[in-house]
Amino acid sequence: MSENNENIEKIGESFENMDKKYDFLRENNTKRENYLIKNVLIAPGGENKNEKCCVVNVYIKDGIIEEIDFSRNIDDNIYGAVEEGNIIDCKEEKLLLTGFLNNHTHSSEIWSRGNIKCFPLELWLCELIEYATEDPEMVYLSAMMNGIETILSGGTAVMDHLSLIREKPLETIKKAVEAYNDLGLRAFVAPLIGDIDINDSVPSKEYKVKDVTKINKEDSEENKVPQKQELPEQVKELTDLFLTALEEAVQSINVKAENEGIVSLTGKPLVQVAVGPTGIQLCSDDIIKGCIDISNKYDLARHTHLLETKAQAILAYEKYGKSAVEYLAE
Repeated sequence: MSENNENIEKIGESFENMDKKYDFLRENNTKRENYLIKNVLIAPGGENKNEKCCVVNVYIKDGIIEEIDFSRNIDDNIYGAVEEGNIIDCKEEKLLLTGFLNNHTHSSEIWSRGNIKCFPLELWLCELIEYATEDPEMVYLSAMMNGIETILSGGTAVMDHLSLIREKPLETIKKAVEAYNDLGLRAFVAPLIGDIDINDSVPSKEYKVKDVTKINKEDSEENKVPQKQELPEQVKELTDLFLTALEEAVQSINVKAENEGIVSLTGKPLVQVAVGPTGIQLCSDDIIKGCIDISNKYDLARHTHLLETKAQAILAYEKYGKSAVEYLAE
């Protein structure tokens, strides 16, 4: 870990002047210009009624596709004012695709890449905890790196299931949002919140099933271990801490941007806070219900893990007497 920490510190030092280096991004990431993409291939489907790829011109006005021209008029000015540097001739050699969406990522895990052996998930997570940062600036850097990788891979949007610094949850969220805003990348930042200790995220020894691939309600009722209805006080405090930070983040980021009219073409902020409970294995009923309430109140996207391992499938029956899907559906 000491060698890893030294490497992280070196990376942090090399980005000390990050704010200055990315000033141009902050100034230009909301600029909407006109573009003309000439002689580009598009795949069948949608506007292309042919069975094969065909060559078209695509005119983009103020950041929105205004026209897909199958006739490919020679006069570039017929579409409208396009600066010379914004005319891209693909010479019938490039295929135009929609932007890709990275639908699930944890930007904070950038620092642990290649450092953890291939363990079962529950054990792997115990190793991952050792790489958690306590520095909000490192949160900014990891989100920035995650965003850059997304862009270089053809992505135009990302869902970041963001690990929080327990003592600084609101600051953690704001730093990730700042990074994606600086890049001008559409992003959903879903704080990864949970209030159950990782040691309690696996089935108990007392709970038995005949066949892990054929769990049923009969097994559940026969073997169910009674769960405490009242949460320990320290868990309640953690639940309240995370839910309070989540709602404050939504108010200071989503709601503020919407009130000030700082929104994208969708009418929503380019970077939005979403709700992201870790999963039923690490979340109490209170925190899951709290996330649902906040999501409904502010019209937020929802994101979570669901049944990544057999242990989680068994745990759901032990805790709820039903599958995790049935529980969440209710």
